[in-house]
Amino acid sequence: MSYSRWSNSFWYTFWAETDFGAGAKNKEDEVFQICDLGHGMHFNYKELKESVDDCLQRVKEHFAKEIKGSIMSRAIRQKSGRIKTFYEKTTYPPVDVERYLPELKLYMRQFITDVEEEYNK
Repeated sequence: MSYSRWSNSFWYTFWAETDFGAGAKNKEDEVFQICDLGHGMHFNYKELKESVDDCLQRVKEHFAKEIKGSIMSRAIRQKSGRIKTFYEKTTYPPVDVERYLPELKLYMRQFITDVEEEYNK
């Protein structure tokens, strides 16, 4: 389930699958994902339930860092039909997310509510 998308928000957030699609074993392991180029991160239900504000502080600190990584530079379709992608090294600059944190807090709280509703069925 998506809580926000880049088309209408700074954030792209969603309730993510864990263990590469295996699913969470319990409520505490359900994952809230923040998708971003270079600065993406995730929190499980337990972390958010204990303190959304602490998680927001971690987001703020993480986005304030310069991140070294890679980005896709091009893609080609091979004769076999498969897509081959090429990557190059890049640096993702720090981002001041302070003004966007109240919005993110709403999405985190909605995730908590949704997880609780799902596990109370």
